[in-house]
Amino acid sequence: MVFLKANKDDIVEDRERGVESICRVLQVAQSTYYAARGRVPSARTLNNPMLPPQLFDLWEDDFQMYRVRKLWKAALGQGLILVVTRPRAS
Repeated sequence: MVFLKANKDDIVEDRERGVESICRVLQVAQSTYYAARGRVPSARTLNNPMLPPQLFDLWEDDFQMYRVRKLWKAALGQGLILVVTRPRAS
């Protein structure tokens, strides 16, 4: 989505790139782009940019002693929403 937005108006060889040609190369349906463009951003998308500074502050407040598990529990205790995505075996 970000790539398409940034490059759809570029001019290459005296022609505008456009959504159609980029989607063809990426093997993505144009309708996917247009559907995503009209959606309201999710809570996770809006929340993600704020997390790193909050986690860093939490880590510093506890004298930089927390590791992943304790930092996770402390963040949940503070009401921060954390999502872990793990690759799935195929």
